[in-house]
Order: sequence, then C-alpha cells, then structure tokens
Amino acid sequence: MNAFAFDSNTISFYMRNHGTVVKRIDVARSRGDRLVIPSIVYYEVKRGLLYARASHKIQAFDFFCQSLIIESIDKRIAESAARIYALLKQAGRIVEDADILIGAYCVENDYTLITNNTKHYKNIPRLLIEDRTL
Repeated sequence: MNAFAFDSNTISFYMRNHGTVVKRIDVARSRGDRLVIPSIVYYEVKRGLLYARASHKIQAFDFFCQSLIIESIDKRIAESAARIYALLKQAGRIVEDADILIGAYCVENDYTLITNNTKHYKNIPRLLIEDRTL
C-alpha cells in the first residue's frame, strides 16, 4: 500500500473532472492506497470556494472529502517545516509557507505529494513528488 497526499491544484483538477487526475485517484483507491488531504490544503481549497461563493463546488468538495482522510499539521511537522524554511532561506530559495508546511507534512509521514506545481516543491529535501499528469 502506498500513501499519497493531494495538493490543492490536484483537487481542483479532480473537481473539474480532469481525466488523468480522476483516473489516477481511481487507480489509487482500487489498490487500497492511503489518500489524504493535509489540513492546510483543505483550508486552501475551502477558502477559495467560499470566497467565490461556489455552493455547488463546495458540496462537491465536501463529498470528495468524505472518502479521504483530512490530517492536521502538528508540532512535529511544524518543527520539520521550520528546519526546511531555514535551510531553503539560507540557500536563497524562497518557498511559500503553505508549500513548506505541505512538503514537511509529506516528508514526515512518508507520503508522496500529488501536485501539478512541482516547481513549488522541488527544493524540499526528501520530498517525493508525483506530477498529477502522470
């Protein structure tokens, strides 16, 4: 069994019924893989939908989340994210805080991050990334 975490852009593609993403998630589900949404990704998606007042998409997102696990960022992950931030800043590689937290979450839990924004995450050490188009 593998474990995968979704980035917000992957969820957006899934909700728009993008064929490769839907197929990829369906394959993972059929294999019994662990599929999770980090709480910060849940926040990113939900805030955008609420701002847009997209009631149908909010319902679709809520339904999608029922079949997944939403996991919180805890102190261990925050500590890891702080170390990653310091390392990247010292190297002159700025990464947004949300992306660092998502990356640290995946590293600390041995999850592969499914994303379409590989450039946002490529500098995070030990992070396994799967481009959502694969």
